[in-house]
Amino acid sequence: MITFLFNNPEKSLKSYRKLQEQNRDGGQCIKCGACETECPQGLDIRGWLDTIHETFK
Repeated sequence: MITFLFNNPEKSLKSYRKLQEQNRDGGQCIKCGACETECPQGLDIRGWLDTIHETFK
């Protein structure tokens, strides 16, 4: 799962909590798609933000 991306789920959660405190977490995404348009790798950024937010909320 995404929490083990860097093999440190505690650090991942702590980092996400800091983003939440600053209103910069995945739940703030308005799904406009601008980030995906600019992404040179063609990543599904909106989908990943949803997944990450659901995991850590």
